Amino acid sequence: MTTTNSTPKTSSSLANHTHDCDCCEFVGMFASKDVYICGNSVVIRHSSEPSDYSSLPMHFVPVASQGDAMWSVASTLVSFHQSEGK
Repeated sequence: MTTTNSTPKTSSSLANHTHDCDCCEFVGMFASKDVYICGNSVVIRHSSEPSDYSSLPMHFVPVASQGDAMWSVASTLVSFHQSEGK
């Protein structure tokens, strides 16, 4: 399933891409990208191709989000997920 808008979605059934790490926790998707928390990192999956992702240590995401819209949306999804106590 793909989406043409950038409205964040958070149900894991909405994930666009295959992600082969059992340790990662799906937190949402936006603009055909899936966002995961894996340990102390945030992973943005761009496609199902194993190498097609971006990741940053969680403590760098707020800094990256100030200058990059992709990381800004990912930061919002992670913050929402954490505030929900998941």
